[in-house]
Amino acid sequence: MRRIALFAAVVLLGSAWVFVPPRARITIRLVDETGVSLAGIPVLAEGYTHTIPGAEFGQDQWKSITRLTDTNGVATFAMRTAYNRLAYMVCPAPAGFYEDNGGHFRFSNRPSSDRWEPWNPTVEHVLKRIVNPVPMYVRHFGSGVAQYMPATNEAVGFDLMVSDWLPPHGKGEVADFIFRLDAEEIPVPPGFYDRPPYGYRLHKSKFTLMFSNPGDGIQRFLMKLRTGSELRSPTLAPEEGYQPRLVRIDNLVALGHGERDEEREDENYIFRVRSETKDGKVVRACYGKIHGPLGWNYRGSLKFLYYLNPDPTSRSLEFDTKRNLYTPKEGETYSPGP
Repeated sequence: MRRIALFAAVVLLGSAWVFVPPRARITIRLVDETGVSLAGIPVLAEGYTHTIPGAEFGQDQWKSITRLTDTNGVATFAMRTAYNRLAYMVCPAPAGFYEDNGGHFRFSNRPSSDRWEPWNPTVEHVLKRIVNPVPMYVRHFGSGVAQYMPATNEAVGFDLMVSDWLPPHGKGEVADFIFRLDAEEIPVPPGFYDRPPYGYRLHKSKFTLMFSNPGDGIQRFLMKLRTGSELRSPTLAPEEGYQPRLVRIDNLVALGHGERDEEREDENYIFRVRSETKDGKVVRACYGKIHGPLGWNYRGSLKFLYYLNPDPTSRSLEFDTKRNLYTPKEGETYSPGP
């Protein structure tokens, strides 16, 4: 384990020097999605104190404290930690709320004297209510079984309910998503690929996601993995803010010379398809979400985890995990969360 230098107190007990970690203090304010304070809910905070010497890197020791939030949804923690961060989470989540993966606060300064700074910051943490889980079509396309676009340099439609390409490439019926990959390899001199680094192919490529109807579209939201509510998305899909296309590029014109729109670990998407409009306003549509980035490469590989609510009168993004309308194919073993 990586060790970090700390300004900390050291005391002498008998003939043994004992490391005493600096003090830290933090206040957690627990709210629901509407900002209402949540009282009487257990919040756990945990910090690393020291390592007991032993095999390999020894055994890390952690101290945890659990407190109930007060009438203002607040719980304050004071403890010693050798690292410049404290982890916190709701544990256990009360009935009517989604499970919580918690978060952590990283102190910005090394400790002055015997404490970390800033001292006693207030961190707002959202615990999401279970409101209206609904059946959805949920598939991790390209997980377990590699998937490729059936054609490049032309638009190909994908039906999210059938989970297949439109003819002539598959049995889909409605082009919910329209993908287009424009890609070309760049010619190189003989023997170029015999030199290290091996496996590179010079190329230019542009990946585009489009839609079929006025009002259809997509928008990004950010939510880090392994933190916060297990319901990563908002409870309801927003009514505004959808863009009619998503464009990504990946160019490698020479070794060490290229550009690519990087995938972010914390990026997710909400989309709207099958829109029906009246007087320029969407009156019916199917909403859904993509957890994580849209994974693709210039060879046509495609990978994404999508959720589609098939009810055109509902904007719920809460998936009832017991009612997946998609039947996994052989080799697909992913079990999606809400």
